[in-house]
Formats: sequence, structure tokens, C-alpha cells
Amino acid sequence: MPSREEAARRRALKNARREAERDELRSCLPLAPDLMRSLFDFVDERLSNVDCDGSLELTVTFLQQRKLPVEPVVNWLRSAGGYCDCEVLSNAEERFLLAVSEHES
Repeated sequence: MPSREEAARRRALKNARREAERDELRSCLPLAPDLMRSLFDFVDERLSNVDCDGSLELTVTFLQQRKLPVEPVVNWLRSAGGYCDCEVLSNAEERFLLAVSEHES
């Protein structure tokens, strides 16, 4: 069993790694956090009325309506597991929330 000092040191290292991961995630966000939240809210609201069709149609609609860059956002969403609108909510939003959980902007 590690000493109290060793246990504290390990916790500090773990917390530092977790914070570094969050910093990396935040630095890679394709849009400001408020726009990302708006995107997730838009898709969530629309999917409450229709089933996901396996595409990113709702996501792209949101981006185009606001004249936001489609390709970088879609690339980020896919890298976070969002290959269709429902996965944007179930996977990419989770990744986003991890990135901003302690640094709300």
C-alpha cells in the first residue's frame, strides 16, 4: 500500500493528465463552445421529431444556415465518433462536454 504522500502524488499526476487532455480537446474544437452547444441543441431538438437517417443532414443544415465552416466541424465530429446526427449527440457531444466541463466559456 502506498504512503499518503505517494497516493497524493499519484492523484496529482492523474489530475494533471486529465487536465492536459481537456486542454488538448479544447484547443481542437472547430467552433466556439457556445456555437458547439447551439449545434448540439439544434440537432437534439430536430431529432426529437424525426428518426436519425444515418447522415449528418441536420448538422450540416445548422452549419450552412449560420454560414459556419462545414468541413472542419464535420471532421471534428467524425473524429469524436459523430458519423450521423444521432452519434453527434451520443458521442461527439460527450467529447465536447469533457473538453469544457471545467472551463465553461
